[in-house]
This record gives sequence, structure tokens and C-alpha cells, in this order.
Amino acid sequence: MSATAAGRVWREMSIVLTDDAGMVRLNLRHLGRSEATDVLSFGYDPLPGEEDLPSAEVIVNVQRAVEEGVRRQADDGSWGPCHELALYLAHGCNHLTGLNDNDSAGRRRMKKRDTAWVREAQRENLLSGLLEEGDVADQRN
Repeated sequence: MSATAAGRVWREMSIVLTDDAGMVRLNLRHLGRSEATDVLSFGYDPLPGEEDLPSAEVIVNVQRAVEEGVRRQADDGSWGPCHELALYLAHGCNHLTGLNDNDSAGRRRMKKRDTAWVREAQRENLLSGLLEEGDVADQRN
């Protein structure tokens, strides 16, 4: 089975869910930064003998998504933890397509595309049940 991201075909894509501590370890190992971040994305060339399609991995910080989503929901009530988690996943996939957010133009382009993905997922009712209410309540306490 293959996944497609903006016209690119992947042999497989893994989604890893972690927390701040896990993200710090991964960020330090792969990027030399000792800080938590919202998402990391990695594309992998096929191994010899495998189908000639790359694989990908998107690592999402669920702890940060819940905390930020709860904060945003308290601010305006329209954007909760499920939206934030979907945003991080979209952002990671956008990185895999070659987009970057290293400068202000790139950040604007990615934010527009990230948000469009989340809005489409919301219209298709793909965000309901992404996080259980108990998971969000645990973060509030």
C-alpha cells in the first residue's frame, strides 16, 4: 500500500506518537537540539531489494498538541486538541513533500497548507474521536 503526499508516492509511512521527553531524545539524536518540538519528519530511501519507493516517518508530540489545543480552545473555543494534533501531522507531511519553514515566506506557505489540510479533515469529519475526552481532561489537571 502506498501513501501520497502532494503527488509523491511513499511505499509506507509510519506515524509515531510521543511526548515532550520522547521528542527531546529524538530531537537531540537527529538534530542535535535538546528541546521538545511539535513534529519531526524523516524520509528514507528504499533498501536494496525493496520496491523503489521511499518510506517516511512522522513523529508527533501528542503532549504538546493536547496542551496547545486546550490553550487555543480556551482562547476562542474553535480549535481544540484534535485540531492541533491533525495540524502537527499535516505539518510533518508537508515537510516530507519538500516544504520548509526556515524563513517567513516558507512559514506562511506551510501554515496556509497545514491549515487547509486540517480544514479539509474537519469537513470530512476525520477529527472526531482523534483524542478521547479523558486524554484531554488529564492534561488540564
